[in-house]
Amino acid sequence: MKPKGIVSLADTLLSHYGKHFEKITKLWDPVEVHCVWAHKLVTLLYSADQTDYALLFQLWEPADLAHIEAGLLAAGIPLRQQKFALKESNPQKWRQYLLGVW
Repeated sequence: MKPKGIVSLADTLLSHYGKHFEKITKLWDPVEVHCVWAHKLVTLLYSADQTDYALLFQLWEPADLAHIEAGLLAAGIPLRQQKFALKESNPQKWRQYLLGVW
């Protein structure tokens, strides 16, 4: 690495015309201005005057809510009892609540 290089994070939407791919999900496409079936590739890049290369890359995955809930409870972080009903009645609000606590 050179002293003038920078490290940046980039995400690339890899849209598909089907939903039978491993780890595919509906993601917002700002170019098409709607959700599409896609993978999102997240890349950590190094750039210098005459060099560009990827340091790390990984497919983005949505948060594992069950794992987060178990971890919060194991850490002794209280969750509001009235919010547990959202798991069934409004999963999106449950997700927002749980990620907000996390």
